[in-house]
Amino acid sequence: MDRRLTGLVALLAAALLVVAVAGANRPHVTGAASAVPPGPPPQVGECVAQPFPVIDKRGPAVGRPAPTVELGGCEDPHHGEVIVVVDLTRAVTMADTDECAAIPDPFKFVGIDALAVDAWVATPDIRLVSVTPDPRQAAAGQRWVACVIGTRAGSPPYAGSLRDAYLVGTPPPALGSCVAAADQLVAASRVTCGEPHRAELFARYRLRDTAPDETTLERSCGAVISAWTGIPDLGGVAGLRVAVTREEPLAPDAGRGGLVACGIAADGDRLLAGSLLSAGSGPLPWG
Repeated sequence: MDRRLTGLVALLAAALLVVAVAGANRPHVTGAASAVPPGPPPQVGECVAQPFPVIDKRGPAVGRPAPTVELGGCEDPHHGEVIVVVDLTRAVTMADTDECAAIPDPFKFVGIDALAVDAWVATPDIRLVSVTPDPRQAAAGQRWVACVIGTRAGSPPYAGSLRDAYLVGTPPPALGSCVAAADQLVAASRVTCGEPHRAELFARYRLRDTAPDETTLERSCGAVISAWTGIPDLGGVAGLRVAVTREEPLAPDAGRGGLVACGIAADGDRLLAGSLLSAGSGPLPWG
């Protein structure tokens, strides 16, 4: 036999031997493969780590596609939190309902009486969304809806909980309501506070009949702003002024009711690029 052929046969035999030994030494695993079980339902107090998608205040109805949010611990700054979980295991159907539209009140959660009349009421830019089981959870028979309070997409994260944020301490900048223009603050288009903007809306005054005089309104508006920013006289800072605007009346035919808005506006060519909530002694967020 040719020497080259003899060598090739020897190499092939050695390779087959190596493969056989490796196969004999490979650990043998018994049992069948199984899928990872779906995650459990959310728990009240769990937090949303990532920024919310662009959503409206009420969020999608239960049984329809809901925003995909990743829930977890609250040790690090976050963008929202679960405030109610509704068990729907005994419900006839999950379609065409929105449990989160009726059960939790996001304004009460942050310490606000949104129905108050003849008083300044805070105007946080918050969202309430319904989160429902993902496909794997639904296939496993889970039936629930989690009501999650969160902030506008693009807002900075916050630490701790938003519960009673307007009753204890000062509310975080994530709740700021910033607007592009200083006229008609309630009706003006909202923008993310991180974008350059002309004004920030802090509160609205729902009138029962007639409003207090302009001097009283401006003074009380300034006091509200001081309490929520931690700055004694923000309207006295160069380039800023307290803005009190009268919005359209609720009953224009009767000439009664309506809203008065309270905010801070930037004068001249300067713009703001952040919320003034809890600004305290830190630098002002000029744009």
